[in-house]
Amino acid sequence: MINRTCFAATLVIVTFISIACIPRERAVDAGIKTQTIHIANGAEPQTLDPHVVTGIPEDRIVRNIFEGLVVLNPDTVEPAPGSAERWEVLDGGRQFRFHLRKNLRWSNGDPITAHDFHYSMNRVLSPTIANPYIIFFEGLTNAIAYHEGKVTDFDQVGVKVIDDHTLDILMDEPSPVLLSYMTGQYFYPVHKESLEKYGKMDERGTPWFRPGNIVSNGAFNLKEWITNTHVLLEPNPHYWDAESVRLKNVFMYPIESFDTQNRAFQNGQVHVAHNLPQHIIMELEKERPPEYISHIYLGTYYYAFNNNKTPLDNPKVRRALSMAINREQIVKQVAQGGQQPAYSFVPPGANGYQPDYQLEENLEESRKLLSEAGYPNGQGFPVLSVLFNTSENHRRIAEAIHQMWKNGLGIDIELQNMEWKVYLETRDRGDFEISRAAWVGGDDHAGYLDILVTGSGNNDTKWSNFAFDELYKKSATIMDPELRIKTVQQAEAIMLKEMPIAPIYFYTVNYLVDTRVKGWDTNSVDRRFLKDVYLEE
Repeated sequence: MINRTCFAATLVIVTFISIACIPRERAVDAGIKTQTIHIANGAEPQTLDPHVVTGIPEDRIVRNIFEGLVVLNPDTVEPAPGSAERWEVLDGGRQFRFHLRKNLRWSNGDPITAHDFHYSMNRVLSPTIANPYIIFFEGLTNAIAYHEGKVTDFDQVGVKVIDDHTLDILMDEPSPVLLSYMTGQYFYPVHKESLEKYGKMDERGTPWFRPGNIVSNGAFNLKEWITNTHVLLEPNPHYWDAESVRLKNVFMYPIESFDTQNRAFQNGQVHVAHNLPQHIIMELEKERPPEYISHIYLGTYYYAFNNNKTPLDNPKVRRALSMAINREQIVKQVAQGGQQPAYSFVPPGANGYQPDYQLEENLEESRKLLSEAGYPNGQGFPVLSVLFNTSENHRRIAEAIHQMWKNGLGIDIELQNMEWKVYLETRDRGDFEISRAAWVGGDDHAGYLDILVTGSGNNDTKWSNFAFDELYKKSATIMDPELRIKTVQQAEAIMLKEMPIAPIYFYTVNYLVDTRVKGWDTNSVDRRFLKDVYLEE
Protein backbone atom coordinates (compact mmCIF):
# COMPACT_ATOMS: atom_id res chain seq x y z
CA MET A 1 0.00 0.00 0.00
CA ILE A 2 1.35 3.43 -1.00
CA ASN A 3 2.16 5.76 1.84
CA ARG A 4 -0.11 8.76 1.23
CA THR A 5 2.24 11.21 2.92
CA CYS A 6 5.18 10.10 0.78
CA PHE A 7 2.98 10.18 -2.31
CA ALA A 8 1.81 13.74 -1.56
CA ALA A 9 5.34 14.93 -0.85
CA THR A 10 6.56 13.35 -4.08
CA LEU A 11 3.74 14.98 -6.01
CA VAL A 12 4.60 18.40 -4.56
CA ILE A 13 8.27 17.97 -5.45
CA VAL A 14 7.49 16.83 -9.00
CA THR A 15 5.03 19.68 -9.46
CA PHE A 16 7.57 22.21 -8.15
CA ILE A 17 10.26 20.88 -10.46
CA SER A 18 7.86 20.97 -13.40
CA ILE A 19 6.90 24.56 -12.68
CA ALA A 20 10.52 25.56 -12.17
CA CYS A 21 11.41 24.05 -15.54
CA ILE A 22 8.76 26.01 -17.42
CA PRO A 23 10.59 28.92 -19.06
CA ARG A 24 9.35 32.30 -17.86
CA GLU A 25 7.60 34.29 -20.58
CA ARG A 26 9.69 37.20 -21.80
CA ALA A 27 8.27 40.69 -21.39
CA VAL A 28 8.39 41.32 -25.14
CA ASP A 29 6.42 38.13 -25.88
CA ALA A 30 3.80 38.86 -23.23
CA GLY A 31 3.56 42.39 -24.58
CA ILE A 32 2.52 41.20 -28.02
CA LYS A 33 -0.61 39.66 -26.51
CA THR A 34 -1.59 42.76 -24.53
CA GLN A 35 -0.31 45.53 -26.84
CA THR A 36 2.24 46.51 -24.19
CA ILE A 37 5.45 47.91 -25.64
CA HIS A 38 8.71 48.14 -23.69
CA ILE A 39 11.22 50.81 -24.76
CA ALA A 40 14.74 51.57 -23.52
CA ASN A 41 14.56 55.36 -23.58
CA GLY A 42 18.00 56.48 -22.44
CA ALA A 43 18.47 58.82 -19.49
CA GLU A 44 16.06 59.56 -16.65
CA PRO A 45 13.88 62.52 -17.72
CA GLN A 46 14.87 65.86 -16.24
CA THR A 47 11.31 67.19 -16.55
CA LEU A 48 8.16 66.62 -18.59
CA ASP A 49 7.19 70.28 -18.80
CA PRO A 50 6.97 70.77 -22.59
CA HIS A 51 7.98 74.43 -22.38
CA VAL A 52 11.23 73.62 -20.59
CA VAL A 53 12.49 70.23 -21.84
CA THR A 54 15.60 70.14 -24.02
CA GLY A 55 16.66 66.47 -24.11
CA ILE A 56 15.77 63.72 -26.58
CA PRO A 57 14.68 61.18 -23.90
CA GLU A 58 12.20 63.76 -22.58
CA ASP A 59 10.97 64.66 -26.05
CA ARG A 60 10.13 61.03 -26.83
CA ILE A 61 7.71 61.08 -23.90
CA VAL A 62 6.36 64.62 -24.17
CA ARG A 63 5.39 64.40 -27.85
CA ASN A 64 3.14 61.45 -27.04
CA ILE A 65 1.29 63.03 -24.12
CA PHE A 66 0.88 66.49 -25.67
CA GLU A 67 -0.05 67.67 -29.15
CA GLY A 68 0.29 71.06 -30.82
CA LEU A 69 -1.79 72.67 -33.51
CA VAL A 70 0.75 71.39 -36.03
CA VAL A 71 2.60 68.06 -35.93
CA LEU A 72 5.40 66.53 -37.97
CA ASN A 73 4.36 64.08 -40.66
CA PRO A 74 6.74 61.13 -40.04
CA ASP A 75 6.65 60.13 -43.71
CA THR A 76 7.35 63.51 -45.33
CA VAL A 77 8.99 65.30 -42.35
CA GLU A 78 6.75 68.24 -43.15
CA PRO A 79 4.14 70.08 -41.04
CA ALA A 80 0.77 68.33 -40.85
CA PRO A 81 -2.53 68.97 -39.04
CA GLY A 82 -2.52 68.10 -35.35
CA SER A 83 -4.99 69.71 -32.98
CA ALA A 84 -5.75 72.10 -35.84
CA GLU A 85 -7.65 70.40 -38.63
CA ARG A 86 -6.43 73.01 -41.12
CA TRP A 87 -4.85 76.45 -41.44
CA GLU A 88 -4.65 79.36 -43.84
CA VAL A 89 -1.60 81.46 -44.66
CA LEU A 90 -2.72 85.06 -45.27
CA ASP A 91 -1.21 88.46 -45.92
CA GLY A 92 1.72 87.08 -47.89
CA GLY A 93 2.91 84.85 -45.03
CA ARG A 94 2.39 87.34 -42.19
CA GLN A 95 -0.83 85.88 -40.82
CA PHE A 96 -1.52 82.24 -39.95
CA ARG A 97 -5.10 81.28 -39.11
CA PHE A 98 -5.60 77.93 -37.39
CA HIS A 99 -8.94 76.15 -37.27
CA LEU A 100 -9.11 73.79 -34.27
CA ARG A 101 -10.85 70.44 -34.41
CA LYS A 102 -14.30 70.59 -32.83
CA ASN A 103 -13.84 67.39 -30.81
CA LEU A 104 -10.71 68.38 -28.84
CA ARG A 105 -10.71 67.52 -25.15
CA TRP A 106 -8.15 67.46 -22.36
CA SER A 107 -7.38 64.13 -20.71
CA ASN A 108 -9.81 65.01 -17.89
CA GLY A 109 -12.62 65.61 -20.38
CA ASP A 110 -12.52 69.43 -20.40
CA PRO A 111 -13.02 70.96 -23.86
CA ILE A 112 -9.94 72.46 -25.54
CA THR A 113 -10.39 75.86 -27.18
CA ALA A 114 -8.25 78.51 -28.83
CA HIS A 115 -8.04 80.20 -25.42
CA ASP A 116 -5.93 77.26 -24.16
CA PHE A 117 -3.37 77.81 -26.90
CA HIS A 118 -3.43 81.56 -26.24
CA TYR A 119 -2.74 80.91 -22.53
CA SER A 120 0.08 78.48 -23.34
CA MET A 121 1.77 80.95 -25.69
CA ASN A 122 1.56 83.54 -22.90
CA ARG A 123 3.32 81.09 -20.59
CA VAL A 124 6.06 80.05 -23.00
CA LEU A 125 6.87 83.71 -23.80
CA SER A 126 6.90 84.77 -20.15
CA PRO A 127 10.26 86.20 -19.06
CA THR A 128 10.39 84.03 -15.94
CA ILE A 129 9.74 80.63 -17.56
CA ALA A 130 13.11 81.05 -19.36
CA ASN A 131 12.07 79.05 -22.39
CA PRO A 132 15.32 77.86 -24.02
CA TYR A 133 13.71 77.96 -27.47
CA ILE A 134 12.65 81.61 -27.40
CA ILE A 135 14.59 82.24 -30.62
CA PHE A 136 11.94 80.23 -32.51
CA PHE A 137 9.45 83.01 -31.73
CA GLU A 138 11.59 85.62 -33.46
CA GLY A 139 9.40 87.60 -35.86
CA LEU A 140 6.12 86.84 -34.08
CA THR A 141 4.71 90.31 -33.39
CA ASN A 142 5.99 91.62 -30.04
CA ALA A 143 6.89 88.10 -28.83
CA ILE A 144 10.53 88.91 -28.05
CA ALA A 145 9.61 92.32 -26.65
CA TYR A 146 7.16 90.63 -24.28
CA HIS A 147 9.73 88.01 -23.30
CA GLU A 148 12.26 90.75 -22.53
CA GLY A 149 9.74 92.78 -20.53
CA LYS A 150 9.66 95.68 -23.00
CA VAL A 151 5.99 94.93 -23.63
CA THR A 152 3.97 93.96 -20.57
CA ASP A 153 0.51 93.47 -22.05
CA PHE A 154 0.18 90.08 -23.78
CA ASP A 155 -2.73 91.46 -25.79
CA GLN A 156 -0.10 93.34 -27.82
CA VAL A 157 1.55 90.06 -28.84
CA GLY A 158 0.54 88.57 -32.20
CA VAL A 159 -1.52 85.70 -30.78
CA LYS A 160 -5.22 86.40 -31.24
CA VAL A 161 -8.29 84.35 -30.35
CA ILE A 162 -10.90 84.84 -33.07
CA ASP A 163 -13.40 82.44 -31.50
CA ASP A 164 -13.31 79.20 -29.50
CA HIS A 165 -12.05 77.25 -32.51
CA THR A 166 -9.97 79.82 -34.38
CA LEU A 167 -6.54 81.24 -33.49
CA ASP A 168 -4.46 83.76 -35.42
CA ILE A 169 -0.68 84.11 -35.21
CA LEU A 170 0.67 87.36 -36.63
CA MET A 171 4.22 87.87 -37.90
CA ASP A 172 6.11 91.11 -38.54
CA GLU A 173 7.48 89.70 -41.79
CA PRO A 174 6.59 86.73 -43.99
CA SER A 175 7.67 83.50 -42.29
CA PRO A 176 8.76 80.40 -44.23
CA VAL A 177 9.59 78.56 -40.98
CA LEU A 178 6.75 79.15 -38.51
CA LEU A 179 4.84 75.98 -39.36
CA SER A 180 7.99 73.86 -39.00
CA TYR A 181 8.79 75.46 -35.64
CA MET A 182 5.23 74.86 -34.46
CA THR A 183 5.79 71.09 -34.58
CA GLY A 184 8.05 71.49 -31.53
CA GLN A 185 7.11 71.02 -27.89
CA TYR A 186 7.36 74.73 -27.08
CA PHE A 187 4.08 75.20 -28.98
CA TYR A 188 2.23 72.50 -27.01
CA PRO A 189 -0.76 73.61 -24.93
CA VAL A 190 -0.93 73.25 -21.15
CA HIS A 191 -4.06 73.01 -18.98
CA LYS A 192 -4.45 76.23 -17.00
CA GLU A 193 -6.48 74.98 -14.02
CA SER A 194 -4.33 71.92 -13.23
CA LEU A 195 -1.07 73.81 -13.76
CA GLU A 196 -2.02 76.75 -11.55
CA LYS A 197 -3.26 74.39 -8.83
CA TYR A 198 0.43 73.79 -8.04
CA GLY A 199 1.91 77.23 -8.66
CA LYS A 200 1.97 80.28 -10.88
CA MET A 201 1.57 80.11 -14.65
CA ASP A 202 5.25 80.80 -15.33
CA GLU A 203 6.76 79.05 -12.30
CA ARG A 204 9.29 76.32 -13.02
CA GLY A 205 9.64 73.07 -11.12
CA THR A 206 6.15 72.74 -9.66
CA PRO A 207 4.69 69.18 -9.67
CA TRP A 208 1.89 69.88 -12.14
CA PHE A 209 3.38 67.43 -14.66
CA ARG A 210 3.62 64.49 -12.23
CA PRO A 211 1.27 61.47 -12.51
CA GLY A 212 -2.08 62.18 -10.94
CA ASN A 213 -1.59 65.94 -11.39
CA ILE A 214 -1.01 66.31 -15.10
CA VAL A 215 -3.78 67.04 -17.58
CA SER A 216 -2.61 66.74 -21.19
CA ASN A 217 -4.05 66.50 -24.70
CA GLY A 218 -1.99 63.90 -26.55
CA ALA A 219 -2.73 60.35 -27.61
CA PHE A 220 -1.43 59.00 -24.28
CA ASN A 221 -1.71 59.87 -20.60
CA LEU A 222 1.09 59.76 -18.05
CA LYS A 223 0.05 56.97 -15.68
CA GLU A 224 3.27 56.37 -13.73
CA TRP A 225 6.69 57.95 -13.40
CA ILE A 226 8.81 56.01 -10.95
CA THR A 227 12.24 57.64 -10.83
CA ASN A 228 15.05 55.47 -12.19
CA THR A 229 12.56 52.68 -12.90
CA HIS A 230 10.09 53.53 -15.64
CA VAL A 231 7.57 55.89 -17.17
CA LEU A 232 4.23 54.28 -18.04
CA LEU A 233 1.86 55.76 -20.61
CA GLU A 234 -1.70 54.61 -21.30
CA PRO A 235 -4.14 55.66 -24.05
CA ASN A 236 -6.01 58.91 -23.55
CA PRO A 237 -9.71 58.08 -24.08
CA HIS A 238 -10.51 61.77 -24.72
CA TYR A 239 -7.95 62.16 -27.53
CA TRP A 240 -9.60 63.33 -30.75
CA ASP A 241 -8.22 60.33 -32.68
CA ALA A 242 -8.41 57.78 -29.84
CA GLU A 243 -9.84 55.09 -32.13
CA SER A 244 -6.58 54.88 -34.06
CA VAL A 245 -4.45 54.21 -30.94
CA ARG A 246 -3.73 50.47 -30.62
CA LEU A 247 -1.12 50.25 -27.88
CA LYS A 248 -2.57 49.70 -24.39
CA ASN A 249 0.58 50.33 -22.34
CA VAL A 250 3.90 52.00 -23.08
CA PHE A 251 6.77 51.33 -20.66
CA MET A 252 9.77 53.63 -21.15
CA TYR A 253 12.85 52.69 -19.13
CA PRO A 254 15.63 55.15 -18.17
CA ILE A 255 18.51 52.88 -19.18
CA GLU A 256 21.50 55.14 -19.66
CA SER A 257 24.10 52.42 -20.32
CA PHE A 258 24.26 51.42 -23.98
CA ASP A 259 25.49 47.94 -23.04
CA THR A 260 22.57 47.49 -20.67
CA GLN A 261 20.13 48.56 -23.36
CA ASN A 262 21.56 45.97 -25.73
CA ARG A 263 21.38 43.22 -23.11
CA ALA A 264 17.80 44.17 -22.29
CA PHE A 265 16.90 43.76 -25.95
CA GLN A 266 18.72 40.45 -26.35
CA ASN A 267 17.08 39.10 -23.17
CA GLY A 268 13.59 40.03 -24.33
CA GLN A 269 13.06 42.79 -21.78
CA VAL A 270 12.51 45.59 -24.31
CA HIS A 271 11.14 45.81 -27.85
CA VAL A 272 13.27 48.87 -28.66
CA ALA A 273 16.86 49.73 -27.69
CA HIS A 274 17.55 53.30 -28.81
CA ASN A 275 21.27 53.32 -28.01
CA LEU A 276 23.89 50.66 -28.69
CA PRO A 277 27.57 50.32 -27.78
CA GLN A 278 30.02 50.69 -30.63
CA HIS A 279 31.29 47.10 -30.61
CA ILE A 280 27.71 45.87 -31.05
CA ILE A 281 27.10 48.35 -33.89
CA MET A 282 30.20 47.02 -35.65
CA GLU A 283 28.83 43.48 -35.50
CA LEU A 284 25.36 44.56 -36.61
CA GLU A 285 26.76 46.54 -39.54
CA LYS A 286 28.31 43.33 -40.84
CA GLU A 287 25.37 41.02 -40.20
CA ARG A 288 22.46 43.42 -40.86
CA PRO A 289 19.76 41.39 -39.03
CA PRO A 290 16.15 42.48 -39.66
CA GLU A 291 15.77 44.02 -36.19
CA TYR A 292 18.71 46.39 -36.78
CA ILE A 293 17.83 49.88 -38.03
CA SER A 294 20.47 52.30 -39.26
CA HIS A 295 19.86 55.46 -41.27
CA ILE A 296 20.97 59.05 -41.75
CA TYR A 297 19.90 61.39 -38.99
CA LEU A 298 19.87 65.17 -39.49
CA GLY A 299 21.78 65.92 -36.33
CA THR A 300 25.28 67.14 -35.51
CA TYR A 301 27.60 65.88 -32.76
CA TYR A 302 29.88 68.70 -31.66
CA TYR A 303 32.01 70.20 -28.91
CA ALA A 304 30.86 73.54 -27.49
CA PHE A 305 33.54 75.99 -26.38
CA ASN A 306 32.56 78.27 -23.50
CA ASN A 307 33.48 81.68 -24.90
CA ASN A 308 33.31 83.19 -21.40
CA LYS A 309 36.26 81.09 -20.25
CA THR A 310 39.93 81.90 -20.87
CA PRO A 311 41.60 80.95 -23.22
CA LEU A 312 38.48 79.81 -25.13
CA ASP A 313 37.43 83.44 -25.51
CA ASN A 314 40.18 83.68 -28.15
CA PRO A 315 38.98 82.55 -31.62
CA LYS A 316 42.55 81.49 -32.51
CA VAL A 317 42.48 78.97 -29.67
CA ARG A 318 39.07 77.66 -30.69
CA ARG A 319 40.13 77.31 -34.32
CA ALA A 320 43.37 75.60 -33.30
CA LEU A 321 41.50 73.02 -31.23
CA SER A 322 38.96 72.36 -33.97
CA MET A 323 41.54 72.11 -36.77
CA ALA A 324 43.55 69.52 -34.79
CA ILE A 325 40.64 67.04 -34.69
CA ASN A 326 40.85 64.20 -37.20
CA ARG A 327 37.16 63.63 -37.89
CA GLU A 328 37.68 60.85 -40.41
CA GLN A 329 39.60 58.88 -37.81
CA ILE A 330 36.87 59.41 -35.22
CA VAL A 331 34.03 58.14 -37.40
CA LYS A 332 36.00 55.18 -38.81
CA GLN A 333 37.97 54.04 -35.77
CA VAL A 334 35.98 55.28 -32.78
CA ALA A 335 32.30 55.94 -33.54
CA GLN A 336 32.09 53.23 -36.25
CA GLY A 337 28.36 53.55 -36.84
CA GLY A 338 28.24 54.96 -40.36
CA GLN A 339 28.52 58.57 -39.22
CA GLN A 340 29.87 61.21 -41.61
CA PRO A 341 32.69 63.65 -40.68
CA ALA A 342 31.27 67.14 -40.09
CA TYR A 343 33.11 69.99 -41.81
CA SER A 344 30.10 72.26 -41.37
CA PHE A 345 27.46 72.52 -38.66
CA VAL A 346 24.33 72.37 -40.82
CA PRO A 347 24.04 68.83 -42.26
CA PRO A 348 24.25 68.70 -46.04
CA GLY A 349 20.88 67.79 -47.48
CA ALA A 350 18.78 69.52 -44.82
CA ASN A 351 15.97 70.95 -46.96
CA GLY A 352 18.27 71.13 -49.98
CA TYR A 353 21.16 72.78 -48.12
CA GLN A 354 24.81 72.43 -49.10
CA PRO A 355 27.51 74.35 -47.20
CA ASP A 356 29.33 77.06 -49.12
CA TYR A 357 32.25 77.17 -46.66
CA GLN A 358 33.77 74.30 -44.73
CA LEU A 359 36.18 74.13 -41.83
CA GLU A 360 39.58 72.60 -42.51
CA GLU A 361 41.80 70.17 -40.66
CA ASN A 362 45.39 71.35 -40.72
CA LEU A 363 47.71 70.46 -37.86
CA GLU A 364 50.47 72.86 -38.93
CA GLU A 365 48.02 75.76 -39.13
CA SER A 366 46.58 74.67 -35.80
CA ARG A 367 50.00 74.83 -34.14
CA LYS A 368 50.61 78.24 -35.71
CA LEU A 369 47.33 79.62 -34.38
CA LEU A 370 48.03 78.27 -30.90
CA SER A 371 51.46 79.91 -30.95
CA GLU A 372 49.95 83.21 -32.08
CA ALA A 373 47.53 82.97 -29.16
CA GLY A 374 50.53 82.79 -26.79
CA TYR A 375 50.91 79.03 -26.34
CA PRO A 376 53.80 77.81 -28.54
CA ASN A 377 53.89 74.01 -28.53
CA GLY A 378 51.17 74.12 -25.88
CA GLN A 379 53.42 75.82 -23.33
CA GLY A 380 51.44 77.55 -20.59
CA PHE A 381 48.14 76.26 -21.90
CA PRO A 382 45.81 75.46 -18.98
CA VAL A 383 44.37 71.99 -18.45
CA LEU A 384 40.79 72.28 -19.67
CA SER A 385 37.94 69.91 -18.86
CA VAL A 386 35.63 68.24 -21.36
CA LEU A 387 32.13 67.67 -20.01
CA PHE A 388 30.00 64.79 -21.28
CA ASN A 389 27.01 62.79 -20.07
CA THR A 390 27.46 59.19 -19.02
CA SER A 391 28.15 57.05 -22.08
CA GLU A 392 31.01 54.80 -23.06
CA ASN A 393 30.70 56.15 -26.61
CA HIS A 394 31.13 59.76 -25.46
CA ARG A 395 34.09 58.75 -23.32
CA ARG A 396 35.86 57.00 -26.19
CA ILE A 397 35.42 60.04 -28.43
CA ALA A 398 36.70 62.37 -25.69
CA GLU A 399 39.73 60.14 -25.14
CA ALA A 400 40.49 60.09 -28.87
CA ILE A 401 40.29 63.89 -29.12
CA HIS A 402 42.44 64.19 -25.99
CA GLN A 403 45.16 62.18 -27.70
CA MET A 404 44.90 64.28 -30.87
CA TRP A 405 45.33 67.49 -28.88
CA LYS A 406 48.08 66.05 -26.70
CA ASN A 407 50.11 64.56 -29.56
CA GLY A 408 49.46 67.35 -32.05
CA LEU A 409 49.40 70.46 -29.87
CA GLY A 410 51.07 69.41 -26.62
CA ILE A 411 48.05 70.17 -24.42
CA ASP A 412 46.18 68.11 -21.82
CA ILE A 413 42.52 67.93 -20.93
CA GLU A 414 40.51 66.34 -18.15
CA LEU A 415 37.43 64.22 -18.79
CA GLN A 416 34.37 65.18 -16.74
CA ASN A 417 31.59 62.59 -16.79
CA MET A 418 28.13 63.38 -15.34
CA GLU A 419 24.75 61.67 -15.33
CA TRP A 420 22.15 63.24 -17.62
CA LYS A 421 20.30 65.56 -15.24
CA VAL A 422 23.47 66.94 -13.66
CA TYR A 423 25.10 67.29 -17.07
CA LEU A 424 22.18 69.40 -18.36
CA GLU A 425 22.10 71.57 -15.24
CA THR A 426 25.88 72.12 -15.36
CA ARG A 427 25.77 73.06 -19.03
CA ASP A 428 22.79 75.38 -18.53
CA ARG A 429 24.67 77.20 -15.74
CA GLY A 430 27.62 77.71 -18.05
CA ASP A 431 29.78 75.85 -15.54
CA PHE A 432 31.98 74.13 -18.13
CA GLU A 433 34.91 74.81 -20.44
CA ILE A 434 34.30 72.36 -23.27
CA SER A 435 31.10 70.33 -23.50
CA ARG A 436 29.95 67.47 -25.67
CA ALA A 437 26.67 68.40 -27.28
CA ALA A 438 24.33 67.48 -30.09
CA TRP A 439 21.72 69.37 -32.03
CA VAL A 440 18.91 68.09 -34.20
CA GLY A 441 17.48 71.07 -36.03
CA GLY A 442 14.94 69.14 -38.08
CA ASP A 443 14.65 69.37 -41.83
CA ASP A 444 15.05 73.16 -41.93
CA HIS A 445 18.65 74.29 -42.40
CA ALA A 446 18.26 77.53 -40.41
CA GLY A 447 17.03 75.46 -37.45
CA TYR A 448 20.64 74.54 -36.69
CA LEU A 449 22.09 78.02 -36.41
CA ASP A 450 19.55 79.40 -33.94
CA ILE A 451 21.45 77.87 -31.01
CA LEU A 452 24.30 80.30 -31.71
CA VAL A 453 22.25 83.48 -31.94
CA THR A 454 22.98 86.05 -29.24
CA GLY A 455 20.57 85.54 -26.36
CA SER A 456 19.29 82.17 -27.53
CA GLY A 457 18.39 79.98 -24.57
CA ASN A 458 20.36 77.16 -26.16
CA ASN A 459 23.49 79.23 -26.83
CA ASP A 460 25.63 77.55 -24.19
CA THR A 461 28.80 78.91 -25.83
CA LYS A 462 27.78 82.55 -25.13
CA TRP A 463 29.36 83.44 -28.47
CA SER A 464 27.96 86.63 -29.99
CA ASN A 465 28.38 88.05 -33.47
CA PHE A 466 26.20 90.88 -34.78
CA ALA A 467 26.64 90.04 -38.49
CA PHE A 468 25.75 86.40 -37.84
CA ASP A 469 22.65 87.40 -35.86
CA GLU A 470 21.43 89.73 -38.60
CA LEU A 471 21.84 87.12 -41.32
CA TYR A 472 20.04 84.52 -39.24
CA LYS A 473 17.12 86.87 -38.59
CA LYS A 474 17.00 87.79 -42.27
CA SER A 475 16.85 84.12 -43.27
CA ALA A 476 13.71 83.64 -41.18
CA THR A 477 11.78 86.08 -43.41
CA ILE A 478 12.97 85.09 -46.90
CA MET A 479 10.34 83.17 -48.82
CA ASP A 480 12.56 82.41 -51.84
CA PRO A 481 14.25 79.01 -51.10
CA GLU A 482 17.49 79.67 -53.03
CA LEU A 483 18.02 83.14 -51.57
CA ARG A 484 17.29 81.77 -48.11
CA ILE A 485 19.92 79.04 -48.51
CA LYS A 486 22.50 81.63 -49.61
CA THR A 487 21.76 83.71 -46.52
CA VAL A 488 22.14 80.71 -44.22
CA GLN A 489 25.42 79.82 -45.98
CA GLN A 490 26.76 83.32 -45.29
CA ALA A 491 25.80 83.08 -41.61
CA GLU A 492 27.35 79.64 -41.21
CA ALA A 493 30.60 80.80 -42.85
CA ILE A 494 30.95 83.57 -40.24
CA MET A 495 30.44 81.03 -37.46
CA LEU A 496 32.90 78.50 -38.90
CA LYS A 497 35.61 81.16 -39.13
CA GLU A 498 35.26 81.99 -35.42
CA MET A 499 34.57 78.43 -34.21
CA PRO A 500 32.42 78.82 -31.09
CA ILE A 501 31.80 75.12 -31.60
CA ALA A 502 33.71 72.27 -33.21
CA PRO A 503 31.43 70.08 -35.36
CA ILE A 504 32.66 66.48 -35.22
CA TYR A 505 30.25 64.27 -37.13
CA PHE A 506 26.78 64.02 -38.60
CA TYR A 507 24.69 61.36 -36.97
CA THR A 508 23.31 58.11 -38.08
CA VAL A 509 20.84 56.36 -35.79
CA ASN A 510 21.71 52.77 -34.92
CA TYR A 511 19.17 50.90 -32.84
CA LEU A 512 17.27 47.66 -32.42
CA VAL A 513 13.53 47.22 -32.91
CA ASP A 514 11.71 43.93 -32.47
CA THR A 515 10.37 42.87 -35.89
CA ARG A 516 6.91 42.51 -34.35
CA VAL A 517 6.76 46.26 -33.73
CA LYS A 518 4.71 47.72 -36.58
CA GLY A 519 4.20 51.30 -37.68
CA TRP A 520 7.65 52.34 -36.44
CA ASP A 521 8.41 55.08 -38.97
CA THR A 522 12.01 55.85 -39.84
CA ASN A 523 12.93 59.30 -41.08
CA SER A 524 15.78 61.80 -41.20
CA VAL A 525 14.87 63.41 -37.86
CA ASP A 526 14.09 60.10 -36.06
CA ARG A 527 10.69 61.30 -34.88
CA ARG A 528 7.52 59.24 -34.72
CA PHE A 529 4.30 59.04 -32.74
CA LEU A 530 3.33 55.99 -30.73
CA LYS A 531 -0.30 56.46 -31.80
CA ASP A 532 0.84 54.91 -35.11
CA VAL A 533 2.67 51.97 -33.50
CA TYR A 534 1.26 48.53 -32.65
CA LEU A 535 2.48 44.99 -31.97
CA GLU A 536 1.76 41.98 -34.16
CA GLU A 537 3.22 38.51 -34.58
